[in-house]
Amino acid sequence: MGPEIMGVGIDAVELDEFAGAMAKNPGIAGAVFTEKEKDRAGSISGFGALAFAAKEACFKALGESWTGGRLDWREIELVPGAAGEYSLCLSGEAAELAAELHASVIEFSCSIDARRALAEVVLTRAAAHRAGREER
Repeated sequence: MGPEIMGVGIDAVELDEFAGAMAKNPGIAGAVFTEKEKDRAGSISGFGALAFAAKEACFKALGESWTGGRLDWREIELVPGAAGEYSLCLSGEAAELAAELHASVIEFSCSIDARRALAEVVLTRAAAHRAGREER
């Protein structure tokens, strides 16, 4: 038996709209992005929009609202890998919520083109964890 899906989230961010919103409200960056993400956004084209889409998708997969919910945007971090791939790192309440859902794996996929950034998050629970839980 394969992994059990615990949550799915998908989000798309229009690059021009995101850039406009950031220019009008520069304080958003400090509320939404970690220091590392802010640094990456300055050096990787479209990274800010991609990180935003990733966080939104993760909120959805966790079943949380980004307005008035228990999560802080900075508890979900988009981390680039050595081969150009990306992954998500959860901390604080976001990590605790994933643990409460028994989500043992965060599957993440993303794409960016000249117009938009797309992100998908799938939270799964390993079959071994599910089987152990059912035996209790």
